[in-house]
Amino acid sequence: MDENYLLRVLILDDEVPSLQLIQILLQQQPCIKIIAAVQRVSEAIAIMNSQTIDLLVLDIELKGESGFDLIDKTKEISFEFVCLAATKDHAFKAFEYGSAGYLLKPVNEKELRNCFSRLRKSKPYIQPVPPLISGSRP
Repeated sequence: MDENYLLRVLILDDEVPSLQLIQILLQQQPCIKIIAAVQRVSEAIAIMNSQTIDLLVLDIELKGESGFDLIDKTKEISFEFVCLAATKDHAFKAFEYGSAGYLLKPVNEKELRNCFSRLRKSKPYIQPVPPLISGSRP
């Protein structure tokens, strides 16, 4: 696929199993280029200051930090973001911050695809996501 049409994604999640699962699910999508997968807000800020991203997949509940801290520190950078959390507790605040989606952990492929479908409707540069890959997680 032409690199000009790839959605450049940064993933921030402090839980390694969740981070790896999100990477696997996103790598199955042809329109995604994962720029980096990091575990700390400071790492995400460094990436965002050195590379352009289109989408941030962001864990809200980080050890000693909040995903909202990253959003507050990067207001001058233009990107969409989707929030992740273990509970619905932060959903309202996420949408107040402008989140394009809110996914509960553990994220499954269907929920992720639905989120991208909604995002794609409002953002024309996001390419369609093909049907589920046979044998993939529900």
